Amino acid sequence: MPAAPADLSLDYRWSAGSMPPPHHYAVRIRLDADGAEVALRPGYAGADTPTWTVPLTPTASDREVLVTALREAGLFEADSTPRRPRHIGGSGWTLRVTAEGRSVSVPRDAVAEAGDPAAVEAAVRGLVPDAVWADLRARRQAFIAAPG
Repeated sequence: MPAAPADLSLDYRWSAGSMPPPHHYAVRIRLDADGAEVALRPGYAGADTPTWTVPLTPTASDREVLVTALREAGLFEADSTPRRPRHIGGSGWTLRVTAEGRSVSVPRDAVAEAGDPAAVEAAVRGLVPDAVWADLRARRQAFIAAPG
């Protein structure tokens, strides 16, 4: 597996879509040369909604798996824009990636044109250890259950 480019960075944003509380939530995963972090907001943005941010320490192998998935999906091809109507409704995600001196910003639909969007999403979400996901899910459940 080839090494990840030194300039690899990404910003992944996922949202549950338009849903009534408490079902809506959003996730952001950021990666750059200095490390990574995952943030979860358990509801719509507002003064009463926290955002929990957890620092991550991805390994070289994690970065290599990610870059392989991005390459296989064609994200570094000359044209990675969607050619069909964009997905409407439901959950969705966008991804901004910089690698090998090139930056691309694509919605899930653009990935679907060239490769497997589930593989790309799994590789990005794979940067977050299972224990961190479990902790964030538990925090969200506690937030939902709290009176208010």
